[in-house]
Amino acid sequence: MRTIYKLLICLIICLMLCSCMGDSAQAYDISAFMDSFTAMDFSAMYDCVSPAVDIDEDAFIEKYDAIFSGLGVTEIVIENLSEPDTDGVYTYTATYKTESYGDFTNDFTLQATIEDDTCVVLWDYALIFPEMEEGSHVRIETLKAERGEIFASDGSILAKNTYADTVYMNISKVEDLTDVSDIICTITDLTNTEIINMFNKALEDETEIVVLGTFFSDALTDEQKESILSVPGLGIDDEQYTPIRYYDMGESAAHIIGYMGYAGEDDEGYLASDKLGITGLEAAYETELRGS
Repeated sequence: MRTIYKLLICLIICLMLCSCMGDSAQAYDISAFMDSFTAMDFSAMYDCVSPAVDIDEDAFIEKYDAIFSGLGVTEIVIENLSEPDTDGVYTYTATYKTESYGDFTNDFTLQATIEDDTCVVLWDYALIFPEMEEGSHVRIETLKAERGEIFASDGSILAKNTYADTVYMNISKVEDLTDVSDIICTITDLTNTEIINMFNKALEDETEIVVLGTFFSDALTDEQKESILSVPGLGIDDEQYTPIRYYDMGESAAHIIGYMGYAGEDDEGYLASDKLGITGLEAAYETELRGS
């Protein structure tokens, strides 16, 4: 009988332990937080958290709104959500899908706890991006890709990205506007009056650099370049001011390579200031050449 009694006691203890463990596992439930997160309902999210940092509801919502609207997040996908460990720690992978910037995928660790018989998430900035800390900011910057270049089968270049020779005026260094006009009027279609107006407009707008003309690399003679550079306030740039598409074979291959032009109203996904292939290879391989 004693043996049976001991077995019954052991069985009861085991059942009690299992029951406690089951209750503990069930106590950690972050489904409401995750559902609100994937729905991007940041107000409902805040109801599910106990902030581990100094942030109120308004600041919480504003932070998420600013980042997610700035990125243009259209969908949040949660994958690989683990079961909580005994301390209420979850791991998961979240993907923020955007139209303009691609997908942002990161692995996260989330700490849950029980407060007043309710499971809450101990929230901090690392639940937005793993590397974020209090005081961090997210800056969004668009870097425009250079257009792809076109090569012949032997490796010679047919269409390349380069810069035109840009003649400019640095108004802070101009000593005599008459000297500027004497040179510029001989190499451009600008008149003396137009140059004076451009100078005065730059002063009014507090603009230092004024572009006066652009030329292909072989258009200006060495003598013209020397004359331009001899006048204080004038300069020639071939590295940043005027990006161009240069066709090394000129008219010889124009019918095959084609050319570029500005986008029209019917060109979806382009701004009016964007250029795209109009004819030839430039048009046929627009998708590949455009970059992103």
